[in-house]
Amino acid sequence: MEKVQALNIDVLTGAVNPMPRVSDAGDEHLHVTFAQASHFNDTRTRDEQRPIFEMKDYITIIVPGDSTSIVHRPVRDSDKDRFPRQWLAYQSGREQQIGYPLSEWPMITRAQVDELSYFKITTVETLASVSDTVKQKFLGLRELSEKAKAWLAARKGEEPALALAGEIAKKDEEIGALQSQLAMMQEAIAELQKANSKKGKKAVDVDEAA
Repeated sequence: MEKVQALNIDVLTGAVNPMPRVSDAGDEHLHVTFAQASHFNDTRTRDEQRPIFEMKDYITIIVPGDSTSIVHRPVRDSDKDRFPRQWLAYQSGREQQIGYPLSEWPMITRAQVDELSYFKITTVETLASVSDTVKQKFLGLRELSEKAKAWLAARKGEEPALALAGEIAKKDEEIGALQSQLAMMQEAIAELQKANSKKGKKAVDVDEAA
């Protein structure tokens, strides 16, 4: 199998270094998208003596807030292993960006959402993890980043309670379904008893008539 070099992008410093590794600890904070793009096929171009283009899977890797750190190239097998969630989302036609959308975050304005989106900062997790270098470029970004960190920390602390509430709601739903089934069974039994009672009465009337 051909050995490939994955780009190791340090989200803390914004540095992009070619290193022979499959993944990086900061990969979850990168803006990664897979998409079809027009690709110049140089082999067929030489063979057919004319420009040949074809549609091919491409990957785009961006360090949020740093327009100088952009990778756009054909997909390698190592990319699918390095970014499995984004690749699976792309294959199934779902949203590829992982995290809590800034557009749904109540602690930010629509104008700020649009501005940050331009720099590929689209989730609360990405906002919380932007590098100090990026923070220095945009007025107020440091404060927003700290707010995002605090919000995520508070949300993480709420996860056990949310999980418990979810389990209780699930149990309540199951109990409700059982109660509904029990009520239907009781109603069916009552109808059956009523029908049997009518049959018994008719039998008595026939005996008396005889």
